[in-house]
Amino acid sequence: MNACRSFIVVPPIGDRYDNLSFQMRMEDELNGEFRGFKFVVTTDGSHRFDDFMLIPMLGKAGDNVTEPLAAYPDLETVKTIALFLHRYLGEVPTRLN
Repeated sequence: MNACRSFIVVPPIGDRYDNLSFQMRMEDELNGEFRGFKFVVTTDGSHRFDDFMLIPMLGKAGDNVTEPLAAYPDLETVKTIALFLHRYLGEVPTRLN
């Protein structure tokens, strides 16, 4: 079983994280830093907390699915991604004019 390589990142609660260009920049920087992984940063339809939430996309279950489910990522991978995300906690994004 292959380890998970796709994640949804839900930013913390706060107006600064609602800025779409800031979310897109985070997504671009994550995808650039962690080659071979796929990240989607979103606040749409998500529960938000005081810190980032990293959701591994393990695949789909069901009768007609041809791809096997991915295994949970190892703890070191999750820690490395979490440390990278931590840089955004104190940053104030630039506003769109």
